[in-house]
Amino acid sequence: MFKVLLPIFIGYTIFLAIAQEPDPFYPQSDWPYIGPSDNAKKWYDDAKFGLFIHWGPISQWGDDLSWPLFCPSFPCTVQSVNHTYINITNKAELAAHRKAYYSLADTFNPTKFDPDNMARIAKRTGFKYVVFICEHCDGFCTYNTSYSNYNIFNTPYKKDLFAMINKAFRAQGLKVGAYFCPSLWNNANYWIPDPLTALGPGCEPNYNPQSNLQQWNPYMEHIHNQVKELAEKYKPDIFWIDCINAPPAVDLRFEEIAPLARSLNPDVMITNRAGGLLQDFITLNDQTVNGTRSILGITNMLAGAKFEVCTVLGNDGQWGYNPYTSYKTARRVVLDVISVVSKGGNLLLNLGPGPTGEWDPKAVAIFEQVGDWMAINGEAIFATRPVWPYQYTVTTSIWGTYSEFPDFFLTMKDKVMYVMMPTLDDVIPEWVIFPWLRPAMFRSAINITNVELLGYGADVQWELTRGGVEVVLPSETKRTPMQYAFVWKVTLG
Repeated sequence: MFKVLLPIFIGYTIFLAIAQEPDPFYPQSDWPYIGPSDNAKKWYDDAKFGLFIHWGPISQWGDDLSWPLFCPSFPCTVQSVNHTYINITNKAELAAHRKAYYSLADTFNPTKFDPDNMARIAKRTGFKYVVFICEHCDGFCTYNTSYSNYNIFNTPYKKDLFAMINKAFRAQGLKVGAYFCPSLWNNANYWIPDPLTALGPGCEPNYNPQSNLQQWNPYMEHIHNQVKELAEKYKPDIFWIDCINAPPAVDLRFEEIAPLARSLNPDVMITNRAGGLLQDFITLNDQTVNGTRSILGITNMLAGAKFEVCTVLGNDGQWGYNPYTSYKTARRVVLDVISVVSKGGNLLLNLGPGPTGEWDPKAVAIFEQVGDWMAINGEAIFATRPVWPYQYTVTTSIWGTYSEFPDFFLTMKDKVMYVMMPTLDDVIPEWVIFPWLRPAMFRSAINITNVELLGYGADVQWELTRGGVEVVLPSETKRTPMQYAFVWKVTLG
């Protein structure tokens, strides 16, 4: 027998005081900034779990979106056919490679794309919103645009992918977001003098915009027209804007079009991933293992702010479809979710379809396993709020070598505290204690009306002692859907 102790110092009265503070992430009501509505902030705070979909003609190569086009200087190594890599040494080779990339639109025909089925899978998994790639850096538009010929209607498929996603996912009750990249590498006013041979940076033009307004101003007009078009046609719930916005050198002037987006959908949330004023929530990136550990280990700096961690389901770290990748386990996905949510953030998990329009069945199986866990334990995730100290490591972090002592994660909803404890492969404690609920921590008598183990289906033994709430774990709890994390529901009177 061993004990799991969690020496956290918090009382419910302290949580109420924190919850009643003004939102520190937004200017107060007398500030002129036109920020998100209260409804927008609430739906986003409640959602917690989003689906990212990166997709385009490049799925036929099994490479990442856009990055096979990137060559900062010669020689450069780039992705090519069938997830291979080639070495580019001169402009002629670069132009031939980029032409081959762009010509993939001529054969892109995802006839097995079924957005209704995708939406059903997403809902069952527990996703509350989707962010779909409308236009990545390669400039390919997955929607019906009047401002670029490089779009889905100039492929054999000839159907508006984003409109189909928009309709299907909203029918399942999910919010729908539009990803848009304002760094378009196929545009002659962005990569000069010729996008087929231009070298330079990726998320900014290869010239100084302030010194070349004759090119930058038409480019800005093009970008603004496309964003306005998306806002007017689809009224997305999220504008997910990628790449750089660094005034005054690289000024995308999004303050000119944000009011339009908010007027067409008052509950829209806008993020500018590069930072700056125009972001209703912070977006972080954890494509690497080290990045995941550092971001998911944050306990104070971001807790309580609106932030989102975007990551991929594939172990390769690639956003676009890769037929050769393996996938993170359902356990890992659940641990990522509870770690981010316990700090008040959202997790945006990416899975791109293949060239036929279908998700890999192995990935769908993982979604199904995550959905099994969410069906039982989702109340500890959705519409909850963070409660200090968010995450506590007794001995060893779950991201390191497993030991008999796991991490704990806390969320709160009304007068219910949820305590989430990731399970370990073959180690289940016989009992746990929650010392932050010891009577001495409260100014008045504590009233705990019930302790429930979600998914167990029967009463559990618990007792309020001087040292806190002691809870006995039933011996038969090591089973799906509790195999990834136990969740206790502690009701406070």
